[in-house]
Amino acid sequence: MNKTNAFSIFSIRKPGIYMITGSNGGGKTTFIENELKNKQPQTRDIAYFAQKNWKYKITARKYLAFPEINTQLVEKYCRLFSIDTYHLDKDIQTLSGGEFVKIELVRTLALDTAILILDEPTNNLDNRSTEILMDALMELSKSKVIFLVSHDKRLETFSDKTILIHQGQVQVSPSIELDASPVEILKKKFVLNRKIFLYLLQSKFNRLMLFFILVLTSLLTIIVSNTILYSVPMEKALASDQYFEMLDIGENYSRYFDTIMTENEATAKFQEPNLLSVEELQALKNKEYINHVYVIDQSYMNELTLDNTKLELLALPKIVASSPNYENSFPVSNTKLVKGRLPEDNKNEIALSFAQLEKFFNYDSKAEASIIGERVVINGAPFKIVGIVNSPVAAISYSNQMQQYGATEVSDKNTAQLNDMLSNLQKQGYEDPHFVSIFIETTTKKPVELLHYLEAHGPSYQYASNYVNQAIQLSLYKEKLLPILSISVILSTIIAALILTFGRKSFSLVNGFINDMSNLNFQPRKNKRLLYLILMIDYLLSVPICFLWNQLIVGSEAGFIMLLPTMGISLAMFIATLLLLNYKDQKNDFRNL
Repeated sequence: MNKTNAFSIFSIRKPGIYMITGSNGGGKTTFIENELKNKQPQTRDIAYFAQKNWKYKITARKYLAFPEINTQLVEKYCRLFSIDTYHLDKDIQTLSGGEFVKIELVRTLALDTAILILDEPTNNLDNRSTEILMDALMELSKSKVIFLVSHDKRLETFSDKTILIHQGQVQVSPSIELDASPVEILKKKFVLNRKIFLYLLQSKFNRLMLFFILVLTSLLTIIVSNTILYSVPMEKALASDQYFEMLDIGENYSRYFDTIMTENEATAKFQEPNLLSVEELQALKNKEYINHVYVIDQSYMNELTLDNTKLELLALPKIVASSPNYENSFPVSNTKLVKGRLPEDNKNEIALSFAQLEKFFNYDSKAEASIIGERVVINGAPFKIVGIVNSPVAAISYSNQMQQYGATEVSDKNTAQLNDMLSNLQKQGYEDPHFVSIFIETTTKKPVELLHYLEAHGPSYQYASNYVNQAIQLSLYKEKLLPILSISVILSTIIAALILTFGRKSFSLVNGFINDMSNLNFQPRKNKRLLYLILMIDYLLSVPICFLWNQLIVGSEAGFIMLLPTMGISLAMFIATLLLLNYKDQKNDFRNL
């Protein structure tokens, strides 16, 4: 025997049977597995029969059918080892030791690889089965390199080409020729990652895990989204990004200023309520960042009787009518629309109620379909009927000629009309008459200059714009962030515990399947990554569903942003759960090539 420290079994290329021997615990299996680890690029055309094999829930027939191997050889070796339908239809977990060894030998030999490595293949085999195996190996050794690890005394004289492993030392028989004529290396015989991936994707395990993940992440999203909804007011988005709305709140300053300064700073800065005067409005209108400024005539609104005793008109610019606050503040809105649409600006259009049509224009309410498109005369001018509303007030197109019916645009020529508004409020008993509702169209989506102006001249209004609303929402969200994150962590932990409790056994079985497939192509880490990839895909599939739940509940783009920390926490917990599942399952890893 020749001692060597640099020997590798893959330096043997000549077909034949090579016995790897040594005492129990001498390191034979460790030697083989180290060879396989270190020589991966050269070992793809190998079939390896290991001592320890995964037994997961699968029939022997499916166990033999999964790898891409020669089915004719499977049938041949099944006949050779007397494996019939009875054995093939049994679960491999219920097979006896000898029966399972035969099944494993069939699959190993049927791979038809250039190199065979058999580690103690005769364990649990009777004498007759051992003889059959030896005859098969003798025939295969004419064209294949076969390494046989054994301390079975029945095989002591089976081959004189021996490799002795003792305490890490390797002794090679002189009869072994190294780097001789190479054995023919066939095409790859290992299981394709694509096939393993598709198998896992379609598996019952994956379907259950996907359902489990979808249900639990949806539950998490629903709870957190409702927490956000009731903690953070979610105003509807305005129709235009360049629209700015101001409403008197009777306070010293708008809550917007709570987002840009501390409460003490705001209290010190705004001692008394400060509302916009006529002069301040006109100065604002002349700013380069302003297109239009409209003021609602509160005195006119107060005088509307809303009782159908006279034809009352309401003319508001479309930009005002499209405000979410408009639906709650004024008697005519889209919510009151029965048929057609509301009037456009600067057009002679009107939306009337059935009661007004019958009383003032002698229209029959039964002729609903023919009313739209008809014309009525208002103050001597014809107006086209474009809609029917469920309101005692008629909506009419806003224009310069209709400014006396509810709203006035701020301009130098309308100064007198603006002052009349304040005078009429004083006559109606207001001690401190002022403009309650102001609507502004800006030239920018982020009206920072306007906010600076209002900070100095009109802080005592509640501001509404897409820019301001988002700033307020995010500010309130930051205040509530800690409890929301706490809820997210608690729920994510519960989800992780449920997955660990109910998914661990399934994970172990599937992980066993992955390790078994690794036995065929020696890519266990890569194969196991496929399992993690499948589970991550399941999680990623749940993400759009979670955002859909969030949109249905919160109904705001800000809701998406507010949900991101929760999704981040759930992702981190999910990854931690996978790692813990893997750690718990490591004790079942008999082979970790």
